[in-house]
Amino acid sequence: VGVRRSEGRRFDVVKVQPNGGAPRELWFDRRTGLLGRMADRSGPQPTTVELGDYRRVGPMMVPFRITTVGGGLARPAERVLQAVEFKPADRAIFSLPRPKGP
Repeated sequence: VGVRRSEGRRFDVVKVQPNGGAPRELWFDRRTGLLGRMADRSGPQPTTVELGDYRRVGPMMVPFRITTVGGGLARPAERVLQAVEFKPADRAIFSLPRPKGP
């Protein structure tokens, strides 16, 4: 979509549309490269999700503050994570069943 400015920051904005889903705009902070905002303008009332307070958790940067505005909400809905823990996935849940013997 291009470069957009908001609250003194510059964002690279990309429009995506999942298969069978509604289109959304993903706003990436040009300074950090991190996702700062997701905008869904497909419904009767646009919804915006702001992501912030990124912290390193293992090899990943994770947003610890997620604020949703619009979409018919009476006031912004804010979620704040206290902790995030990544654990290895049980490989068995991704494996095919073992063949049965003769």
